[in-house]
Amino acid sequence: MIPDKTSEVWRLLVTGQKEYRFQLIPASMMLARVIRSVQLNNSPENIEKCIAELYTFFIHYQAILNKDIQSLFGLSTTVSPTTTNRATSLGALNLSSNNTISQSNTSRVAQ
Repeated sequence: MIPDKTSEVWRLLVTGQKEYRFQLIPASMMLARVIRSVQLNNSPENIEKCIAELYTFFIHYQAILNKDIQSLFGLSTTVSPTTTNRATSLGALNLSSNNTISQSNTSRVAQ
């Protein structure tokens, strides 16, 4: 179970006071984006908006963020079938881009 949006850890993450390096690039990109947003506008309204965005991202992709969730919050997650399907899509996206990189590297070696 992911902590509620009112948990202090969300505020620490979006304000950059709690540093964390995610295992998946899309999660790192999402966190970097909300941190930049808060740096540009640190109003309470914007901080709450960024917390909501990050929280929704975690809920949506909790199946593939399980290890990060355990590290950040010390919790394991329960995953619904719809979350698994969405997470699998994101995972496939990562695999697809990695395969493309691997194939282009192989082509360079062959030349």
